[in-house]
Amino acid sequence: MNPQVEEFIQKQIERQKKEQENHLIQLGLCEYVKDAKKEYSPWRDKDSIEMGYNLKDDKGYYRYTGEKKALDITDEEYSLICKYCPNLDSEESQNKLFRNAVLDKLEVLRKMIKFFMIITIIEIVCGIIVALITVL
Repeated sequence: MNPQVEEFIQKQIERQKKEQENHLIQLGLCEYVKDAKKEYSPWRDKDSIEMGYNLKDDKGYYRYTGEKKALDITDEEYSLICKYCPNLDSEESQNKLFRNAVLDKLEVLRKMIKFFMIITIIEIVCGIIVALITVL
């Protein structure tokens, strides 16, 4: 295999693994590598949950802090996870969201054009009726 192609493929595999790791960490499918400490929330209950303090004990709401590492999972497991919780940060998802947004805008534009065409036809018919009435 061409060395440039091999290097390109390796970079793509590394990028994909990094995306997968970030996705798993965002979903909470991770473990703390070292020095995981409980950080208690300074806010009341409702504010704590909104700020990421999702765990609770006798002292109040808390979260763990420290370096996170994604769980080791198989490709099959990851595809199942993506089936139920797609990775919205991936390049593919961003392209899909962009395409959907463009299609939505085009649909709105199509409806507007249709509306104005109907209004124009009604105006023409009304103009013909008024012209016929004035002639008669």
